[in-house]
Amino acid sequence: MTSKIDKIKRSMYPAASALIITIMGIVQILFFEKIPINDGLGYDGAIYADMVKNAGALFSFKKSSDYYAARVAPSLIVKGMLAITRTEITNRTIATGFGVFNLVLLILAAVFWGRIADEVGLRIYNKWLGFVFLFINFGLLKMTWYYPVLTDPAAFALSMLLLYAYLKRSSVGVVFCGLVGAFLWPTIVYYAVILYVFPRNIVPIKTENGRLHYVVFGAVALTLLAIIVRYFWLRGMHTAGAGTQSARIETLPISIIGLLLYLYFAYSHLLKNISVRNVSFLILPKTLCKIAIIAILFFSLNAIMHHSVVKGGFGIKQVMVAIVISSILNPFIFLVAHALYFGPIVLFAIVWFKDVARAAQEYGLGMVALFAATIPLTVFSESRCCIAFFPFVAVFTMLFLERRRMRMKWSISAAVITVLSSKLWLPIGMNEDLYFMNFGPWMPEKWYWLQAALVAAIAGGMLYLRKTKKIFITE
Repeated sequence: MTSKIDKIKRSMYPAASALIITIMGIVQILFFEKIPINDGLGYDGAIYADMVKNAGALFSFKKSSDYYAARVAPSLIVKGMLAITRTEITNRTIATGFGVFNLVLLILAAVFWGRIADEVGLRIYNKWLGFVFLFINFGLLKMTWYYPVLTDPAAFALSMLLLYAYLKRSSVGVVFCGLVGAFLWPTIVYYAVILYVFPRNIVPIKTENGRLHYVVFGAVALTLLAIIVRYFWLRGMHTAGAGTQSARIETLPISIIGLLLYLYFAYSHLLKNISVRNVSFLILPKTLCKIAIIAILFFSLNAIMHHSVVKGGFGIKQVMVAIVISSILNPFIFLVAHALYFGPIVLFAIVWFKDVARAAQEYGLGMVALFAATIPLTVFSESRCCIAFFPFVAVFTMLFLERRRMRMKWSISAAVITVLSSKLWLPIGMNEDLYFMNFGPWMPEKWYWLQAALVAAIAGGMLYLRKTKKIFITE
């Protein structure tokens, strides 16, 4: 009887989750506030809106920088939506078009989340808790419709599809996501390459008491320190970009030490027992052939797309500098920003990262490699840039929570904190501080310290519960 009830509940999830997101989306599109900048288009949104208005010129890539050309797909889709419905193209209709497109994407993402949850064996209870963590946060619930003219929801949905394709061992699906990612969100291209070369559980992870984590941590740490020395101290770059906050000199040593401790903590748990022999299969002819094919495919596409593009925006060097400088503006500002943007699931992942990393390791070297490659990106305090990584963190955090069976009262508490942290209840209006307090590089000083104290209090509570073993049924 119980299994039948559970089966009924599982069958109801797709329709129920789609209905919830549809209601939330329609209500926000029709009645909630929109960003007042540039007639409701926002900052980068004004560029994406121009892509909609001048879609014909995009095929020659003459009116877009290389940075925005790699995110052209949503603008072309919205252009097609407006053309099919014979809607006049104005700033308002473009914003509405993106809002509707985002709604469809989040519905699809919710459906894929349900399938991923079934694939990794989550109970229906944790499937819904994961739904709250994934979709009821500032980044997905508030930003998606407050600032609709962005490509973030599309990146989130495509990343969810990529994860599902990997779990189902679909090489075609992985490659498809990589190809779409080339016109949507460049990080997904690299994720697809990693997951194509290292399919799920094809190569069993070999363990040993090795020093791989020291090697990787050392390489990353030295790179970041070199950037700090060259650009922060020698060139005097104390901001992460135009209009961002300046680094607080008084706390700079703490910020740098905190950055290095975070990297060591992450790599030591992820790679400490991983043997270097895991990558020995890369010299096999079959693997070399796969690498050659995927490299030619993706990098040829990249070269064609950027051949005639007007150069501008962020290159690799500019991105690396922005990432590093933004991570030391204030102590642990990237962790504060991520917890505010994505909710308390980030703190669950950090406090119990050893268990989360172990869960990821069980799904193959591809997942370990993806986490290892993304850890340096997570120190970027502009949290929306980690939107493609968020589904991966959320899934393996939920898998860990499933196995440890969090007590009901703490699950409800976490869900309530997640809803409150979404700030759906907070009208931003024309108050720039209320908007920028959600983004690390632009976070006003007073809001940093206030929110850092709040995040530290929640994290401290989690650490206490972990130490006293009161949060889980199975310890």
